[in-house]
Amino acid sequence: YRNFELLEHYLHRPKHLMTQLLFPLSLETKQFLVESYYGFDGRVIREVLGKKLSSRPRRELDEAHEKSRIPIPGCRRMFDNLRRLMKRVEDVEGNMEKIFQTDFLLPPGLAKQVALSS
Repeated sequence: YRNFELLEHYLHRPKHLMTQLLFPLSLETKQFLVESYYGFDGRVIREVLGKKLSSRPRRELDEAHEKSRIPIPGCRRMFDNLRRLMKRVEDVEGNMEKIFQTDFLLPPGLAKQVALSS
């Protein structure tokens, strides 16, 4: 868990993860970490879509946990990641899928899934 706490800072900014020197990780491992961290469970996304993403609605996360059986920390991570991604494209025109691929280094399939969810 200690290593994850140190890596999580970089996972919020995947471009920084690719250039960090603290953890000697292969490119494949870094890509796997980004894809796993930003991966979504459809059951959780269905519960949080339409909710106000600018706050942390505890009740909605509890409901998402109950309906999906995903642990609350996992629901919170997905919620926070979706909020982070949406904030990035909030006032930007252009292809959201490409922005997610460029700025968050998401693989094409996941970038498309996130863009379609928004």
